[in-house]
Amino acid sequence: MSTARRVGPLAVRASAPEVAALAQGVLPGGSGVPDILPIRFLAHAEVQAALAAMTDMARHVVLHEAQSFDFAGEIHADTDYKMTCELASGNESGARITIESVISDMSGTIVCEFHTTLRLLPVAGGA
Repeated sequence: MSTARRVGPLAVRASAPEVAALAQGVLPGGSGVPDILPIRFLAHAEVQAALAAMTDMARHVVLHEAQSFDFAGEIHADTDYKMTCELASGNESGARITIESVISDMSGTIVCEFHTTLRLLPVAGGA
């Protein structure tokens, strides 16, 4: 049985302090905009609600298994963007949820497309 959900378009934005904190942790020299910045947009409440609706959290732990990014432009701090996500789970992906995301600037021009795979690990003794 497959399950799919579409979320968005959502307003997303990373403040300069958020970008700086991420850069400190992942970039040599600790400055700039990390290429992995778009992954933080998956913390948006509507994306998290869709994941919760697709996952029995009493029986599974969600593990971030893989991600890939295809940039058509740059993402900047303190700039508004729109993001849409297609979330899918089903027999063809096993115990996984895949998320296909597109980030566009406010004019609708695609800036980044990214793919995320989340693995669902069973919790020992889960209800």
